[in-house]
Amino acid sequence: MNQVSITGTVGQDAEMQYFESGKVKTTFSIAVNGFEKGEKTTNWFKVEVWDKQAEFAGEYVKKGKAVNVVGYLESREYQEKTYWTLKANKVALSSATGTFSGIVNQVEKRFTAENKPIITFKLTFKEGQTIKCITFKEIELIEGQDIILTGNLTIKEFIPELFVNEIL
Repeated sequence: MNQVSITGTVGQDAEMQYFESGKVKTTFSIAVNGFEKGEKTTNWFKVEVWDKQAEFAGEYVKKGKAVNVVGYLESREYQEKTYWTLKANKVALSSATGTFSGIVNQVEKRFTAENKPIITFKLTFKEGQTIKCITFKEIELIEGQDIILTGNLTIKEFIPELFVNEIL
């Protein structure tokens, strides 16, 4: 089975295309740095992703961000060069800072030994993806509440966590 996982740096903001059929395709490129024979090398991959993952990538994949992509590779030859396209079935940012919106669910409130709050909850985006959110601020959240927040999104091994800075 031809399945690869590539982690690199986004070379340009993702570009989305909408089709009459209702399908969505997003493309972007990623650079992967390495070493060959003691010399630094950079390999570029074109990434193509469809449907819900395409909507996610179109909104959050921006130039300079670290990204991990899982999919399969296709190659084509042109003018004695090989060009690789990664047909992605999963795109995950390594980190992102920004404004996020969605529906709150599974709210849990705990306290540290110093009696400081730790509030965790799930945030479901309009695309249907859900992420775990964490805040250390005293805030009141209601199940089913539609919110907008700012924060830092981190993803390790495809498990996203959003550290909330502020509820808007």
